[in-house]
Amino acid sequence: MAFTVQNPNPPNSQLLTRGLPKNLGTLSANNQAVQFLVSNLRDAPNGTDALTISVNPTGALVAATFALEGSIDGGLSWFNIIPSGATAGTNNSTAIVGTAAAPDTNVIFAATYNITGLSGATIFRFGNTAFTSGSGAVWAYTP
Repeated sequence: MAFTVQNPNPPNSQLLTRGLPKNLGTLSANNQAVQFLVSNLRDAPNGTDALTISVNPTGALVAATFALEGSIDGGLSWFNIIPSGATAGTNNSTAIVGTAAAPDTNVIFAATYNITGLSGATIFRFGNTAFTSGSGAVWAYTP
């Protein structure tokens, strides 16, 4: 997908560090993405490295489809990274499903990805397609 990156050439402030959740930016139009790096993970719990991404409503984000992509050639080409919900239980992955109980505010999207072997050299970008209206702040976390 040809995304318009909201934070091109991720600065050090877009470096995701283990154990620290980070707001990566806001998506508010079709085919937008936030780009980030993940610190070189090591000593992964349970033998895998996980990346959790959520999109929190800052407006009524409607009809968005989300995708996580990675690049190991400096952003010249990209590959899709499938959420662990599609393979829950495989490689100790975790699926995030359902919505929060009332009266909590639901996130628009939440998923965990297995990024074992991809941290350090991979540029990640998370974006939306099939967007209608609204906006959402993208948060990411890796344990």
